[in-house]
Amino acid sequence: MFSAVLSCALATLAQPDAPSQELRSPATWTDFYQNAAKEYQVKQNGDRSAVHFRDQAVFDWASIDDYHGAVFAWTDRGRPTMVATIFSFPLKGSPQRLAVHEFASFAEAQLSVSGPGDIQWSPPLLTNLQRLPGADPPASRANQLKLQCRRLAKDFSATLNRRGERWELRLLTTPLVEYQDPTEDILGGGLFGFVAYSTDPEILLLLEARKSATGPAWHYKPVRFSDKSLYLKYKDQPVWESLRAAHGGNGPDTEDPLYRVLTSQRLAPDLVEKLSAKDKRQP
Repeated sequence: MFSAVLSCALATLAQPDAPSQELRSPATWTDFYQNAAKEYQVKQNGDRSAVHFRDQAVFDWASIDDYHGAVFAWTDRGRPTMVATIFSFPLKGSPQRLAVHEFASFAEAQLSVSGPGDIQWSPPLLTNLQRLPGADPPASRANQLKLQCRRLAKDFSATLNRRGERWELRLLTTPLVEYQDPTEDILGGGLFGFVAYSTDPEILLLLEARKSATGPAWHYKPVRFSDKSLYLKYKDQPVWESLRAAHGGNGPDTEDPLYRVLTSQRLAPDLVEKLSAKDKRQP
């Protein structure tokens, strides 16, 4: 998030679509972000009932320079399969704000995402989960597995590169989503966020206890949730990086296939004034 590149592309941004008749007129920013998330349909090919949208945001956040937003999740038997943040920030010299819709996929079955304005996305399948080196085998009891997952997350640390400077990211110790036994091969896990500029999510980290040929073991998969260059360590050893590929050009800002900015839209001044009057957010 906190995306300078989006400001460079204002001339190409689409105007907001007409709101769905099934959605109530938003009274606060929370309502606005929730309505925007509800306009997306996330379906699993061959099983349209498999994916469940969590009606309430799994995380609300605020950042510097009056950026704020909310994170939403679509789950398959409790496990996160698609995650989105809907956020907005003020446009310089204008009473308008820019709303941005960012998505990250953790799907292991083929998904189709559709949204307002004929938005379509079919993310690639989640692959290359890495076994967590040196971790104890997953606990057999659900409560112990949950605590173990949270402890393991604390062994990770992360940074981002912003304008040539490294910024430390902070782990949210409470998972955005937790789950137990979603499939025969997955015992449970949690989706964690690393945040910057107060509570702005930049990296999503999936930790899962999975069965394997050598017995149950912990695995991890980071996915970017930002347009910055990102770096992740486990016990102070580098294990992952995702670099920014471009800045304001014609191509994507990053090469992470599991991350996508699906749309951006200008918000009218009267809507901004109405929502801001009832929903003051501070980082």
